Amino acid sequence: MTPSVKIAPELITLARERGACCDALEWAESQLGCDLGDLATDWRRWVAGNAATPPDVLRALSTDPETDVRYRVAGNAATPPDVLRALSTDPNPYVRRWVADNAATPPNVLWGGE
Repeated sequence: MTPSVKIAPELITLARERGACCDALEWAESQLGCDLGDLATDWRRWVAGNAATPPDVLRALSTDPETDVRYRVAGNAATPPDVLRALSTDPNPYVRRWVADNAATPPNVLWGGE
């Protein structure tokens, strides 16, 4: 299960500051107070792949039970290095492949070092 992250006004403000489109902002405002894990998989996929998604949300989505969500986190250039490191050992080879293809992945993660 995806760890609990609530859609809060601060999250919407951050999305606005990072250039989220009007439709996304309108949708997020309609979901205030919802838990991210309660959203449909399609929405979690979209959030996971969006460059404006805050690091805390990407961190939470990196443990999503859906492989499609995790691989989008793995391919997102905004994903923090520690999350990419964790995803580099994901049981699914497609997730690991996206980590390897992500230009933001630190070289030591690719080489298996610390």
